[in-house]
Amino acid sequence: AKTGNKALRNFNISVLIMPDFWEHLKNDNPYPLINPRNGQIVDHISPKLLWERIIYQAWESAEPGVIFYDTVNKYNPFLKHLGPIVTTNPCGEVLLYPNEPCNLGSINVYAFIKENENGELYFDWDELKETTLACTKFLDNVIDVNKFPLKAIEDMSLATRKVGLGVMGVGDLLFELGLPYNTEEGREFMERLMEFITYWSKVESVELAKERGIMPYLSKSFYPEGRLPFAGFDDKASWHLDWDKLVNEIKKHGIRNGYTTIIAPTGSISMIAGVSSGMEPVFSSVFQKNVAVGSFYYVDPAFERVMKRAGLHDEKLLEDVANASGSIQKIEYVPKEIKRVLTVAYDITPEDHVRALAAFQRWTDSSISKTTNFPADATVEHMKKVYELAYNLGCKGVTVFRDTSIKSQVLVTGTGKEKAKQEEVEAKIQMNAPSAAAVSVGEKCPECSTKMVLSEGCATCPSCGYSYCAVA
Repeated sequence: AKTGNKALRNFNISVLIMPDFWEHLKNDNPYPLINPRNGQIVDHISPKLLWERIIYQAWESAEPGVIFYDTVNKYNPFLKHLGPIVTTNPCGEVLLYPNEPCNLGSINVYAFIKENENGELYFDWDELKETTLACTKFLDNVIDVNKFPLKAIEDMSLATRKVGLGVMGVGDLLFELGLPYNTEEGREFMERLMEFITYWSKVESVELAKERGIMPYLSKSFYPEGRLPFAGFDDKASWHLDWDKLVNEIKKHGIRNGYTTIIAPTGSISMIAGVSSGMEPVFSSVFQKNVAVGSFYYVDPAFERVMKRAGLHDEKLLEDVANASGSIQKIEYVPKEIKRVLTVAYDITPEDHVRALAAFQRWTDSSISKTTNFPADATVEHMKKVYELAYNLGCKGVTVFRDTSIKSQVLVTGTGKEKAKQEEVEAKIQMNAPSAAAVSVGEKCPECSTKMVLSEGCATCPSCGYSYCAVA
């Protein structure tokens, strides 16, 4: 339906991968297609062909995303009594039962970079703790003041009381701390950060249970059994905080919120805050904005501070970085150590994008909205391996975007060589795309000509704020 970005451009599509699919794929046994309404098998399909179709469409049109049923429901607190979760919100991070809403909020973690009397930078964990406690209470309040359009939505919202506290500014934070996004040390910090936020959000939820009462569906969850909805809890060697104490508090007093942490894309609110979005790396260090009276540069704030401390921040640097698509990796006069730290989205391999996703997922209740960026010349086979890596690392879902893939005319206006290659791939996986009128989807902002940033169904101009988003 989305071949060539010709149809259904205003809908996000995700495919739910069932646990038995992997065994069928491994053995290439025909996979049953089951009507979810009556449980009857209506047909069979080659799992290899189906998997190749999914990957090819993601390569060609940046969709569908993939949700992993078994990982999602392994950490679903209500599985035993409410059954499996099979749906998400449009961006894929909020795992929902029918009629459940998503009440989300995000902490700007970049704001907790402080400077001591000696001019040394440090991360203020104490202030982050207080902010996490306050934000959790705020989101719990949101549930009670909401005006629900349907009684069924109100009932489910009050029964499970799920809230989703997440983050933004992670890319900028790592810039300032000198931690490369695509390294083990960077991922260790990401894990510690999300463990910290999830821990203190749970502590506050227990306190709210004491003050205001437990969630009505507590007895229908696995919390009284001493379980928590994320993989990090099962790996005691990785703990930095006293999770045993927290679990005992939950057993004694209950908990008020079915989920407390979810990581949203924050494409719009991060622009208001002036920081990188969600858990993403910085997309581009410098953008050039063209207006009627001339042009000027939009500079990532953390990049600017790092370069000023290094004595490299000047007009030439900004021009060179803007001309290099926001990356410093090919600018000869920038020191290697700075290049190692200041990596932007397309400097990072798809594998390292997924490893970062997995690091945050280990300590997140629900799921995460993140884009795994691929270069324009990435192959379908490469993308397939990255999807499988995401599953093997414990991600609950994965979304990809190959640079330049959102173009309406890929199949009809490319060079003869490009068209032949495209047709060869299509023939190999036996695809028959539906006919539709072509709709132009530009790479540049129609208002200011800055390159648009695509994240989870929304294309946003980082310069002027123009955007269009998918609706599901």
